[in-house]
Amino acid sequence: MFGIQKYFSIATAIALAGTMVVVGLFFHSSANRDLVELTGANNAALANTLSVTLLPMIPELLHKPEIHPGHEAARQEQIAYLNGVFADLGEGASLLKVKIYAPDGATLYSSDNDEIGSNRHDDEHAEVFAAAIGEGVAQSGLSFEDRITAFSGQVFDRDVVETYFPLFDRDGQGTAVLELYTDVTAARTAIDRRTILAILGLSGVFIVLYLILVFVVMRRVMAPIRLASEQAALVKPQDSAMRLATDGMPVELLPLVRAINDALDRLDSALTRHRQFTADAAHELLTPLSVLKANVDTMTEPTARAAIQQDIDSISEVVSQLLELAELDSLDAGQAETVDFRAVCEEVVAMMAPIAIRQKKEIELTGASGPVRVRCCAKLLARAVRNLLENAVSHTPEGTMVRLDLQDDGSLHVIDAGPGVAPEDRVRIFQRFWRGKGRRGPGAGLGLSIVQRFADAFGGSVEVSEAPGGGADFVLKLPLAAPPAGR
Repeated sequence: MFGIQKYFSIATAIALAGTMVVVGLFFHSSANRDLVELTGANNAALANTLSVTLLPMIPELLHKPEIHPGHEAARQEQIAYLNGVFADLGEGASLLKVKIYAPDGATLYSSDNDEIGSNRHDDEHAEVFAAAIGEGVAQSGLSFEDRITAFSGQVFDRDVVETYFPLFDRDGQGTAVLELYTDVTAARTAIDRRTILAILGLSGVFIVLYLILVFVVMRRVMAPIRLASEQAALVKPQDSAMRLATDGMPVELLPLVRAINDALDRLDSALTRHRQFTADAAHELLTPLSVLKANVDTMTEPTARAAIQQDIDSISEVVSQLLELAELDSLDAGQAETVDFRAVCEEVVAMMAPIAIRQKKEIELTGASGPVRVRCCAKLLARAVRNLLENAVSHTPEGTMVRLDLQDDGSLHVIDAGPGVAPEDRVRIFQRFWRGKGRRGPGAGLGLSIVQRFADAFGGSVEVSEAPGGGADFVLKLPLAAPPAGR
């Protein structure tokens, strides 16, 4: 399921992690670039100083032994001299190696004398070398050497800045290129370490920022949405006038909230018309029923009069129940009062006992001996208890007892010895006008639905299960009233 907070959290985490990586890479790249520029500038300055000494030697170094055998001794002497100069220069310094190239790429001199005479046109730095010759400007680059012959001997795994410095004669003609190898391994290690520290520091900042965004900003944004959800969950038929709050709602969600409120307006209007219709229909039926009952009383035929009178009583009961439903539909928990559940049960039992006795059945009230104070409407509570009791008496066989067991927690068990309620019918039995299969006799299936509606109106519940030993166990539970202050 799509979740705004989950999506925002993941997207924010990815964005911040991506930003951290980009910033870290930029810092690392920028530091390396600065290192190359600074080292290259130092190398160029050193090369410029050396050029004064080196330029006079270039012509002799350019003589090839096979073509000018007479100059070989002088050439070897210059190579030995340069070995001494560069060895002294590199001692205790970061300068690892020095090479001098002819314009065509031939190696005229190298502190690693074995490389003298090789050509670098085809190696990986040929383009940088060509740029130094072509542009006449020092060129530097960073490379990693797994092995290099330095002044002090073989060294391994070194980060090196190589600088190519063009040498010009008095006429401005390029005569050679001087290459300096400078060890920057320590500096690169420091850069890597600082990059890691920078990333860790950024991680801490980003984690704090992430927590602020997700757990502060997002919670603040989601708060009105959660409030609207909680309000929507509280909307019930009796509270259909309730509307979702729009204050503080994000602009993007206002159209949805307003659409829900418009739908609630239409629902409220429909429910109001439905309640009004039920009440009006019931009231309209009362008058003709009263007239019909008066006319029946004048009939002289006893059998016909009794049958019609029974039908009129059944219709009158249905009308009364419809009026009660209309009244319950307009109720809410805010209209509750403190009622003694025990006293109401005693009143209903006293009223129903003669009827049960005539049917050769008994009623017993057990449980709490003192007052059980609940929050509801006394009149409607009496009607709910009566409906449960009438239902139990009508289903319990002759010679058996219906027991009302009132508990101190505000729950009333109405237990009969009848056939019970099948598990698949235990929810539908509280629906309006629902009657079990094969059910005969008076009633329209409204009595238990009135009990259900009453319980819902006052925050209570009603359910049915199988009683111990058989029969049905209807349980009506209501919220207890708060004890008086000071107790």
